[in-house]
Amino acid sequence: EALPEIVLITLEDVFEYGRAKSLLIQDAKAKLGSEMK
Repeated sequence: EALPEIVLITLEDVFEYGRAKSLLIQDAKAKLGSEMK
């Protein structure tokens, strides 16, 4: 059963958003870590 195109686009957006958010969190942690040293 094929998913409607809008659902596929939404899933891609959610995935991209989650990935961008985790990258931001990693970046923030790295900055905090370097400041604490």
